[in-house]
Amino acid sequence: MSDLVARARQVYELAWLGKSARVRALATAQLDAAMRELQDVDPARHQALCEELIARAGELAARRAALGRMTAVQA
Repeated sequence: MSDLVARARQVYELAWLGKSARVRALATAQLDAAMRELQDVDPARHQALCEELIARAGELAARRAALGRMTAVQA
C-alpha cells in the first residue's frame, strides 16, 4: 500500500515538472492508474492523498513556472 502511495506522489510531481509534454502526459496516465487502484484498495487513503496532492498543486505550479523561466533565460 505505501508503495502505491509513494508511486502516486512521485508521478504527481513528474506530471507537473516533467521536461516535455509527453513525459507529463505519461506521468498523468500513471497517476490516474495509481489513484484508481488506491481508491479500490483503500478509499480513505485515496481521499487523504487527493487532499494532499491538491494542496501541493500551487507549489508545483510555481516550481514549473520557475523552471520555464530558467529554461527561457538559458535559451
